[in-house]
Amino acid sequence: MAPQKLTDDLVRKLPHPSRGQTKVRDSMLPGFFVIIGTKTKSFACEADTFVDRRRKSIRKTVGRFPEVTTRQARHEAQRILGSIKTKRITPIEKRRQGPLTLGNAWAIYRESHLERKGRSPRTIGHYGYCLEHYLPDWLDKPLHELAEKPEIVRERHDYITRTSGPYVSNRVMAALRALFNYTRKKLDTSLGANPVDSIDFNVERRRDTGMGPRDVEAWYRQLDRLSNPVRRCFHEFLLLSGSRPGAAKVAKWEDIDLEARTWFIGSPKGGTVRAFTTPLSRPLLDCLARVHKAGEALCPSQSWTWVFSSTRGHLVEHKERRSVLSHWGGDLRQTYRNFCQVAEIPELDTMLLMNHAVVGTSAVSSGYITRSALSAHLLACQEKVSACILHHARRNVIEHRR
Repeated sequence: MAPQKLTDDLVRKLPHPSRGQTKVRDSMLPGFFVIIGTKTKSFACEADTFVDRRRKSIRKTVGRFPEVTTRQARHEAQRILGSIKTKRITPIEKRRQGPLTLGNAWAIYRESHLERKGRSPRTIGHYGYCLEHYLPDWLDKPLHELAEKPEIVRERHDYITRTSGPYVSNRVMAALRALFNYTRKKLDTSLGANPVDSIDFNVERRRDTGMGPRDVEAWYRQLDRLSNPVRRCFHEFLLLSGSRPGAAKVAKWEDIDLEARTWFIGSPKGGTVRAFTTPLSRPLLDCLARVHKAGEALCPSQSWTWVFSSTRGHLVEHKERRSVLSHWGGDLRQTYRNFCQVAEIPELDTMLLMNHAVVGTSAVSSGYITRSALSAHLLACQEKVSACILHHARRNVIEHRR
């Protein structure tokens, strides 16, 4: 069977064979698949490694469906595949075993740099997907060959641009460039110039999808028509907090401090090293109260753990049809940034609220800021932004709480 994007719905619908087993591979994560027996369905992964200089395929069981969701299994498989492929190689061992390949370099880069630096699973998965999905035929290719033939890297960049689009092609080459730079610095100083430097990257334009003061009233009317109250609260929470969807979907009640009016985001974009606490305005607290009540009614067992709960555990898919809800996800984070400007929130305060990295001349002085000492100040800023959004949405705060 051809690889498919494994989801809970797909795995649930896959039929059991009358005898033996069938295997369906995941199109998103190479090496990850589901094994369907006559009575059970289990997730597993396999990868090649070297044992005594011989290639060996190793398979690991991840978990049984539906006790383990597809999303959870894919994340665990990413970790297992990385550990299987990782092989620590000293300079002497490299000479004995032959040239360092792209696949071996990626395994080392993943464990020794990305995981060690606390990068988020999403970031690590992005690198792995770029390298293993778009460059699978290069994983056994020596890096010296790529360095000596930059024209093949340029040709691959052009090919991915034609088949998958300019943005995807740029992301793949950016991942390859980072891996090559790390390898040349830490593993093999004899490597030549980075072949990605010879590429003319595709022109990218920032997506301008945020709403302004004239748009939010109509957006709230669309929001009110959504049938699922948890999803309604989720979208509004993103708008009022400026949070990234990935962080909000995995928010737990243990991360919420109602007394301090804060939400701790332990693994944001950039990994655990970028963990931060964001303030909760009064409208955000009202939103949390409503989603807790809705979660108890729809999926009581999951709502004790997850803020935005679903029958799968936490909310997994947040996308809506544009004809139903015009703006969602990253659009709402851009909208929040717009309203920070409308509410006249200072630039540095906006960056702290959105957990943006401060660059340029302000980066040095901002490094001395202690966020916990500014909790009251940032809460006041958050209140101001929420009030500004609800004002332009023509929503009275008291009416809104109902």
